Amino acid sequence: MKLRTSVLTFALPFALMAGCTLTQLTPSARFSESVHQLNDMARWGQNDMALASVSPKYKSDFSARHRDWGESVNIAEIELVNQQLAPDKESGISLIAFSWTDQSGVMLRKSFVAQSWANEKGSFRLIGETIKKGDPNLFAAMPSEETSGSN
Repeated sequence: MKLRTSVLTFALPFALMAGCTLTQLTPSARFSESVHQLNDMARWGQNDMALASVSPKYKSDFSARHRDWGESVNIAEIELVNQQLAPDKESGISLIAFSWTDQSGVMLRKSFVAQSWANEKGSFRLIGETIKKGDPNLFAAMPSEETSGSN
């Protein structure tokens, strides 16, 4: 009985510390995890799952812009070019290079997308995306863009 009490006294603090470490990721680690998780799911056309990493304010635009992913837009490769967490750790920017093909599958295209992120209740959520350079046709046109003729 005494040995079991000694083992519990010794092991319990380490088990508690391990659990706390896993649930208490740094803001930088949470930001990085959110960036990777969203882009991996979106790459494979799992947009419904990717929405878990999207701010409620941007979900409908995200769904509309990514509606062709996994169908007429096939993502071949994703490269995280850069990510920067703001000094206050409440927002961040990631730059992602997407290599992709359209339904013809003949020509490999490349688009560089700046993603804006915000810390919402301890989780980083995507709040916007802008194509910075490369092929502008990665995203489906939004209804307002279709009527105005801009891309």
